[in-house]
Amino acid sequence: MRDEEMGHPLQEMARGLVESLEQWQQEYPDLWTLTSFAGYLSQALMTSAMSSRQLDAAHHLMLLPWQQMTKYQFKALLQFIARDLDTGYTLLRNATEVARDVAFLGAHPEDVEWWYKSRGVNRSGGRCRFDRSDPSQAYVHDLYKIASTHGTHGHLTGMSSSEPVDTHGSSHKIQMRQVSTSGRDQAVAIWLLGFVPMQRICAAVFLHEADEEFRHFFDILLEQSNVFHKTAERLGAVAQ
Repeated sequence: MRDEEMGHPLQEMARGLVESLEQWQQEYPDLWTLTSFAGYLSQALMTSAMSSRQLDAAHHLMLLPWQQMTKYQFKALLQFIARDLDTGYTLLRNATEVARDVAFLGAHPEDVEWWYKSRGVNRSGGRCRFDRSDPSQAYVHDLYKIASTHGTHGHLTGMSSSEPVDTHGSSHKIQMRQVSTSGRDQAVAIWLLGFVPMQRICAAVFLHEADEEFRHFFDILLEQSNVFHKTAERLGAVAQ
C-alpha cells in the first residue's frame, strides 16, 4: 500500500473506534440509550454539586478526582466496545482506585491537601483503602480485584477472549483473531454492574453538602440501579 493511501496511525485508531461505536449502536440500541443516560446523569450530578453554594473548599477539591474517575469509567466502556479488553480493564481499575480515594476523602476531608501532595510524588502510603462495611465500596473493591486480574497484569484478556476470523499466507496457516462478541459483551456487562456503585460512592460524599437538585439526581441514580443490573444480567454477566 502506498504511503498516501495510509492514514496516520492515530487516525486509523480513531476510525476504528468510531466504526465500533456505530456498529454497537446499531446492534444494541437499548444499551446505547442506557449508557447515554448514564453519561448525562453523571454529568448532571457533578454539575449540580459544583454549583451548590453549600460546598466548602475541601469538597470542591474532591470534585476533580470524581470527574477523573468518570472519565476513566467511560473511556473503559469505549475500549470494551472496541473489543480492546486489556486497555478497558486497565482504565476500569484506574476508575475504581480514584472512586476509592474520593470515598476516603469524604470520610477524611482534612486529608484532601495531603492527597493532592501525595499524587504529585506518586506516594500515598496505602492510607486510602476500601471500606468493605459499605456495600457499594465492597462492590467496587470486587471490581478492582477483577480489573487487577484482567488486563492490568498480563495483558492477555483480549487473547483469551478471542476467536479466529480469517487466515492469511500462501498456505493459510497464519490465523487472524479478534475478541469475540461474548467477550466484549461480558466486559460491557461488568461495566454496567459497576456504574451505579462507583458513581454512588463518589456522589455520597456530597450528599449532605449539596442542594435539593443534587439530591434529586442522586435519587434517580439509586432508582436506576436495578435497570443497570438487569441489563447486565441479560448480557450474560454473573453478579457475585
